[in-house]
Amino acid sequence: MSILLAREGYRCDNYDPYFVRNELNTAYDFIFSTEVFEHFRQPRQDIEKIVNRLRPEGILVVMTARWTDLASFGDWYYTRDASHVAFYHDQTFAYLCGEFGFQNIYDDGQRVLLLRKI
Repeated sequence: MSILLAREGYRCDNYDPYFVRNELNTAYDFIFSTEVFEHFRQPRQDIEKIVNRLRPEGILVVMTARWTDLASFGDWYYTRDASHVAFYHDQTFAYLCGEFGFQNIYDDGQRVLLLRKI
């Protein structure tokens, strides 16, 4: 996504604890987390890092597949990717909204959420 946005003239900083370990030292209006949350070995610390960089009323876009059924969790394709160490459920994002002060403004029910920092 950052490559596409850069082509349009937008400056982007990349962060992924598995692939791109940059320090985030800027405040952002928008943070796009595309297939990154599942790389968080310490989810609370990594999410706090993101939240602390997001301005009030800022938008966090999260794209990650969510598990829905514990019985089929072991066979889920997402668990077979070695870079995937954290997994999320709808209830997880409800908790994160309350814990970190987000309003869920869009949820496609599968992979994409838009959260506004309140």
